[in-house]
Amino acid sequence: MHDAALAGFDPATAVVVIDEAPTPATLRVVADATQARPELAVLVAGPVAPPFEALVALASGALGYLPLGSDPGVVAAAVEELLAGEPVLPRCVASPLVQHLRWSGRGIVVERCDGRATELTNREWEVLVQLRQARSTSEIARRLVVSNGTVRTHVSAVMRKLGATDRAALAARRAVPL
Repeated sequence: MHDAALAGFDPATAVVVIDEAPTPATLRVVADATQARPELAVLVAGPVAPPFEALVALASGALGYLPLGSDPGVVAAAVEELLAGEPVLPRCVASPLVQHLRWSGRGIVVERCDGRATELTNREWEVLVQLRQARSTSEIARRLVVSNGTVRTHVSAVMRKLGATDRAALAARRAVPL
């Protein structure tokens, strides 16, 4: 956990609103902060089409996601819902998430570099989310309780499935509805 990540959050803070497309550094702070403080609710306002960014933000610990540029009244209502313990998701994000769960959580469908869709296993998705949080192989291995070699195997599989040439190219992948 980065002490700097939590340094900006007063212990009394209940909700954090991020009003921009989350960068890898932002995703990392969200993941670390919500792991250290599970009661902290994070609301992200970012791009929703395709829903990949929202799904990565949720997998990183956000409890709510709204379209970028949402009306301040909508954001205020979302904060109230989060304070009441309710998740906040637009339909265009909730639908792929529900489809994933209905599909028994067997994986997630993402778009390859060439525009075709491919399925990632749950573990490959976890590794991709960790990569989106700018984590190293060693960090991912520690977080997922696997060896560095296992992480490298998953990274290679994700790269092959997505048609990416390197780890950096994975940061640009987008999900498509299931």
